[in-house]
Amino acid sequence: MARVLLIEDDATIRHLIRDVLTEDGLDVIEAPDGMSGYELVRQTAPDAVVLDLFLPRMDGEEFLNLSRMLPNGAALPVVVLSASDRVPVDKRVRAFLKKPFDLHVLSQTVQSVIPVVHPS
Repeated sequence: MARVLLIEDDATIRHLIRDVLTEDGLDVIEAPDGMSGYELVRQTAPDAVVLDLFLPRMDGEEFLNLSRMLPNGAALPVVVLSASDRVPVDKRVRAFLKKPFDLHVLSQTVQSVIPVVHPS
């Protein structure tokens, strides 16, 4: 089962996204701020990240900059959610969804960025 790290400070939005992604068979771990998200990347090695840009303690841009240095963070696919129109320049950002967004579209987008692992 693929693991997705969801970094979103708005608890209502975070819970809605978690519920939709969980229903789609993903293992969702949650962080309410960028610092917690950074620690979870270090500890859990997620397959993808859903990232809000406007976060407390460490914003989304800083999360992207710092997580790039982690052994499991350099190639981590990221789906960015934001009320802003500004898309971060980072090769790991595979998709950008402007808030408000459609949960079905978000789910399809997250599924599309998760690396496919082929058994050997």
